[in-house]
Amino acid sequence: MYNKQGVDREKLSIVDPNNEANDIAGGSKNTPKILEAFSRAFRNLQNRMSELHWMPIDQRRGQSILGVILGGNYSSFDIQREHLRKCYESSVKS
Repeated sequence: MYNKQGVDREKLSIVDPNNEANDIAGGSKNTPKILEAFSRAFRNLQNRMSELHWMPIDQRRGQSILGVILGGNYSSFDIQREHLRKCYESSVKS
């Protein structure tokens, strides 16, 4: 983070992995919202790890730690993959 014009004007600096002189954050606005989202994700991860820590090993086996921040309904991806598979198979048969 850097600050050119006061606390309420803080911006993120994201370095381009291919060119360290290039800041790809551009005009990152909403920095407070971004920082709050990372803070919330960190708290959720800590809570989930604590929750799993106290579970018996047989109950926590196969449980996700990252599901609290990455979890969601990805069934539409499965539907799309199936559709693409069918399209591919019909094009190969032609």
